[in-house]
Amino acid sequence: MMNTIFSKYKKHYVPKYLQKWIKIGKMNETGISPLSENELKSSASQHDDGFRFVTYGEINISIIYCEGIRPQSLLLPALLTDNIEKIKKQIQELKRLKTTELKSLI
Repeated sequence: MMNTIFSKYKKHYVPKYLQKWIKIGKMNETGISPLSENELKSSASQHDDGFRFVTYGEINISIIYCEGIRPQSLLLPALLTDNIEKIKKQIQELKRLKTTELKSLI
């Protein structure tokens, strides 16, 4: 079962501080999509060819176009290996923005 494999992977290969944050999904040409409960209970062989199973996290992003306008929220799936430049590029592609400035609000 995918859920069992993912739990073991997370326990043995993912740093503790990331274990609650990461999820398992599948990646194809259009991007990352989460696995449903039924897919988590199935075996890997039951999935279509062309999919790649990946671990990812969701980044909550607020887009502020200018002061006085309510920010727009975006939940962006990102691979654990993505760097800030790749995340910035994904935001620009999704929102068709010409320039982007990222600031951490942590």
